[in-house]
Amino acid sequence: MRSLFTFLTAAFLFQASCSPVNTVTITKEVSPQIDSKQIKRTAIISFTAEETNKDIGGVIENIFRGEIAPHTSFYILNSYEVQNLSEGAEVSETVITNEAKAIELAERLNIDILLFLKIDDFEVEERHDFVLKDRYLPSEQRYQFYRVDYLELSNQLKMKVYLLSGSSGHILWEKEYTQVESKRTLARDESPREEYDGDLLKALLKPSITDFMALISSRKRAYKRHLVLE
Repeated sequence: MRSLFTFLTAAFLFQASCSPVNTVTITKEVSPQIDSKQIKRTAIISFTAEETNKDIGGVIENIFRGEIAPHTSFYILNSYEVQNLSEGAEVSETVITNEAKAIELAERLNIDILLFLKIDDFEVEERHDFVLKDRYLPSEQRYQFYRVDYLELSNQLKMKVYLLSGSSGHILWEKEYTQVESKRTLARDESPREEYDGDLLKALLKPSITDFMALISSRKRAYKRHLVLE
């Protein structure tokens, strides 16, 4: 019996190897983990660690809101609306793990989901550097050396993102991020710089924004199938 099975298997494999094989790609739409059609309103609220500059929370909120708003159909409350509508409800880190407080806050804000950004650490580091370059002076028939000063700016962000249901207070999704981004520019002592670099902050937030959009967006997944033609 075993010999017959081995023979039939070998015969099938031989026939398959001799038959033309056609590869087809099947595309299937995968439903999002969270249906954005059920979301009418939401709010982005940040909490910062005691040793971290409190201003960075508002800056990150605004960037997060500005990056996702053009790609969503639901309304995102601004910080002024959150401050006014949440009067009387607790707005602190304890809301994340306290379902009753989360429900109360969501009711005050009249929102379907709560998006919390818990900023554990934010650091800015500046490093000055220079290089020596040369240029040829035809009139003097010689090379002249000159110095070019650079400023290397580095930002590090450690943040946890929580998405809570407004109706149940349950944590629907959470993830921790530790990101470092840097850029090098010409040092110009005479030109004032902004306190925070918008480009670096957008780069730091890109992974968390991408993950959030993946949660609420349907996507297409491709599968390859091999067909043996007789």
